[in-house]
Amino acid sequence: MDEGYESAEPAREDVDRLAGPTLLEFGTPWCGWCRAAGPHIAAALAEHPRVRHVRIHDAKGRPLGRSFGVHSAETERVARAPAPGVARSDPRPVPPDLV
Repeated sequence: MDEGYESAEPAREDVDRLAGPTLLEFGTPWCGWCRAAGPHIAAALAEHPRVRHVRIHDAKGRPLGRSFGVHSAETERVARAPAPGVARSDPRPVPPDLV
């Protein structure tokens, strides 16, 4: 049961080569914070159709999340534009100036 999360995470090198703005969403399908954030993230992304959205099922010891400094469920990283490495760890909408 992955509910839209990629169970096989991409290699960090592959993520670093992605062109254009990308939102990496690290979470789990059973996490209440992750589930609560879903509609807010979807609404923000609907206003920014150029932003690629990758949902990654994260867990302890998963290398991609750790390489971005993720240490808890429901963390997003904006990669490539406009602010690489910006972290969000709450269910409120992502501010428009970040996407």
